[in-house]
Formats: sequence, C-alpha cells, structure tokens
Amino acid sequence: MGATGSALRALELLSGLIEDGGEIIKKAQYPGTAFVAIDVWREACVAPGKLSESNEKETRERAFRRACKSLTDMHLVLILDAMVWRVEQ
Repeated sequence: MGATGSALRALELLSGLIEDGGEIIKKAQYPGTAFVAIDVWREACVAPGKLSESNEKETRERAFRRACKSLTDMHLVLILDAMVWRVEQ
C-alpha cells in the first residue's frame, strides 16, 4: 500500500526538493543517493497550504509529523543524522 493524503503530498515535496537541490554523501553508512536536510523538508511541508490548510503553524507541524511517521513506517523515506532520503521502490 502506498502513501495517501498528506503523506503522499509530503513525499512529493521531498522528491521535488531532492531533484532541485539534493546532495550525495559518499560514506558507507549512508545511501548513495541524493538527500536533503530534514529541516528543509519540514519547512516546505509546514508552509501554509502544503499539508494542512490550517492557519496555525502548530497544526501544520503536527500534520508534518504524522506524514513523516507514516512515510518512515512504510519505508518510503529514510532519516539519518537530520538528513532524509526517499527510498526507491
């Protein structure tokens, strides 16, 4: 089963961020693919109207946390050392 709703939108935002400015770290403990800092992804997701239509930043941050947990639980993203990768399926 794939991501739906705000988790799918968060995954799409992550993909765009990686395409636009992802970096690659060539170290054994990391995947050899592009990543972005989790803070960059979080800020993109909590921007008004991205994952939540709420005017309250805390509500938008909760939506991000739920989407992030859903995506990590489904093994669609990998988070290590404040960096996030999209897991290729």
